[in-house]
Amino acid sequence: MDRWIVLEPFDTVAVRDGRNFDAGASSLAHSVVPSPATIAGAIGAAFGAPPGAGTHPARRGIDVPEQIRGPLVVRASIDGRWIPLFPAPRDMVTQDGRTFQRLRLDRSARVRHDLGDLCLLEGHGDAGEHWWAGPTMERYLRGETDGLSPTDPPWRAERRVGLARDGRVAREGLLYSSEHLRPAGRVGFAAWCVNAPDRPLAQSVRLGGERRRAWVHGDLPKEATPAWPTAPDTFPDGHLLLYLATPAFFAEGWRPAEADLLGGRLVAAAVCGPRPVAMASPDPRSGAQRDKSLLWTVEAGSVYYLDFGAPEAAARAAAQWHGRALPQASENLRTAGFGLALVGSW
Repeated sequence: MDRWIVLEPFDTVAVRDGRNFDAGASSLAHSVVPSPATIAGAIGAAFGAPPGAGTHPARRGIDVPEQIRGPLVVRASIDGRWIPLFPAPRDMVTQDGRTFQRLRLDRSARVRHDLGDLCLLEGHGDAGEHWWAGPTMERYLRGETDGLSPTDPPWRAERRVGLARDGRVAREGLLYSSEHLRPAGRVGFAAWCVNAPDRPLAQSVRLGGERRRAWVHGDLPKEATPAWPTAPDTFPDGHLLLYLATPAFFAEGWRPAEADLLGGRLVAAAVCGPRPVAMASPDPRSGAQRDKSLLWTVEAGSVYYLDFGAPEAAARAAAQWHGRALPQASENLRTAGFGLALVGSW
């Protein structure tokens, strides 16, 4: 069956970005939003699956969901609904932190670059860490650009002080600070689980490091479930906008492969990142991490402008992409939630 699952942290969230941290060489360990791989692992644990079950195609739909779409950051409203929050699209900038304007598409050749026939986006403002609520994102996808305002951030950084040790003995002079994410209210991570196993869920699971845990909400009433932003009905001139709701790891780096664009032509892009994501394959019996790797992903919030030449062709692509994961460099990444796309018009 298909279902929403929300993981709500007990306390702070402590997930490092995957790069090595040495208390002797660094003074601050940063925390980041949990990647799709982290959430997928926690959801597998909620179903009681052995570590790494999601990396085996034969176990998907049996021990773990066949596919995970998400995660989306969500915040509980007063009436108990989980409202999705999205990183502000990177083609929208602000000068006062409250009102946004869209970067302009520069079709001239005033600036020489090595991106082939791609156009540049130009404008002035900050495209930093801002969050939009679902209704604001829906307006943006419809092509509205006036009066769009951010929502309050879902968390704030909270620093903890630590001391490096050799076993139980402190290492002299190696004092460091680590960041945690402190949720602002009831904040969680929601994922749409396709063909999930029909079995009871654990009440809580580990989420991230520092032995942090999260409540598992799986039997949500329909009125409390997150709602996807609605895609536009029409795409004038065949112009389609592709927004990444989760980080992506494309085979060709920062852009989707031309063969995966369903006939669309990439016109311009507003890309942020790269974001480092640590990956590992757990041993099914011991749970020990092996085959570790570090991926440099395109960050959520990145936007691609596509031209299909005809509204009908753009509409067909939108039906295949909206609320689904784009092809990734690895099928395991796609089924874990990397590259989740929303579509709009431009």
